[in-house]
Amino acid sequence: MQYFRLFIWISICLIILSALLVACGEQRETAGDIRSVYKDDDTTVEINRSDYALQTRPVAMRTLESVVEASAQLQANSNAVTRIAAPLMGRVGQIRVSVGDAVKTGQILMYINSQEIASLESELFKAETEIEAELSKDLLDLDYELEQANAQLALIKKQAYRARTLNAEKIAAAAEMEAAETALERQNLLVAAIAKKRSRTVQVAERKKQLALRTLQQKLIVLGMQSKDVTAILTNKTIDTQIPISATQPGVVLERNVNPGEMVDTSKTLLVIDDLDNLWLVADVFEQDLGLVRVGQKVAFTVDSFPNKKFQSTLTFVAGAINPETRTLAVRAEIQNEDLKLKPKMFARMKIYVEPRRVLCVPKSAVQDAGPDKVLYILQANGKIREAPVQIGMESDQYIEIKSGASAGDQVVTAGAFNLRAEFARRQR
Repeated sequence: MQYFRLFIWISICLIILSALLVACGEQRETAGDIRSVYKDDDTTVEINRSDYALQTRPVAMRTLESVVEASAQLQANSNAVTRIAAPLMGRVGQIRVSVGDAVKTGQILMYINSQEIASLESELFKAETEIEAELSKDLLDLDYELEQANAQLALIKKQAYRARTLNAEKIAAAAEMEAAETALERQNLLVAAIAKKRSRTVQVAERKKQLALRTLQQKLIVLGMQSKDVTAILTNKTIDTQIPISATQPGVVLERNVNPGEMVDTSKTLLVIDDLDNLWLVADVFEQDLGLVRVGQKVAFTVDSFPNKKFQSTLTFVAGAINPETRTLAVRAEIQNEDLKLKPKMFARMKIYVEPRRVLCVPKSAVQDAGPDKVLYILQANGKIREAPVQIGMESDQYIEIKSGASAGDQVVTAGAFNLRAEFARRQR
């Protein structure tokens, strides 16, 4: 009985010992698996692909329609912007427009009251008065001279008649008659000359008046006064100190820099009018993209106000020098804005479609950020995943150029690449 109990106790000890050995063996096997996962260098890892749902694509040559992207802003077209200044010093009168108002060519925008206008008109009326006074004096002298010449003509006519009568009766000699006829002819010529001089004096005075009127009319029209108003001033001989300021092109009022009652001079910009039918889309592209962009390339852009609409244009300007502070190059496209949906100062996302090129590339989803670097995850022949730093180039909507770091035919992870980046980052900490 005693031996039986000893047997039982020894058997139980053996069972417990066996269980402990099995457990230790499993633990050592697990530890060995873990070590096998991380046994290589920091750029290679062996994993179970099914755990990450990985998909791969080969690095391959493709014709890449590259896109250069940039943040942009809509601006007023400087060639279509009109800055309206005061034509002369004066005080702002009535203002008929506000910022945002649409205007037409010739529309009166405001009035300026100026003493310079009154001075011009006063000078004209003074010149007219002086011309008329001088004409009256000249005509008075000429009329007196003409009256004396006509009286003398009447006397000479009587003398010539008497000489002809006496000569006919054989009382006076023929020489006396001829002398009388000559005197009559000379006096007729003198009367005609005085009458002609009077007529010419009137014509000269009228021309002086017309010249003065035309000079003032041109000055007032240049200053902005309308022809019908000038005609009314000249006809009624009234002094008007108000000059209208009119729009020289159609567009929208972008700025109004004055208020009624304000004194202004010729250096003051009163209003800014822009033809919003044509805008500029201005952007700065990075130095690395300088060799890709040029005038004539297609441009597409979107704005937040119309997120589902893509606007199209063409690149019309590429700056000739880099901004030394930002290391960027200014580019510009002209935008037709016939429906006036787009407004100056709107921000936009701009894409410039550069010429297609045959390059080595991968899907965009394969490229991951590793700090300042770009990396790919390449599936090797032994089943391990290698993290490969790469240098990228031009991009399209779906693909990105690989300049170095991978070769044609390499199988790179596309789906699941983000999870691999997280695994490598965790492991490298």
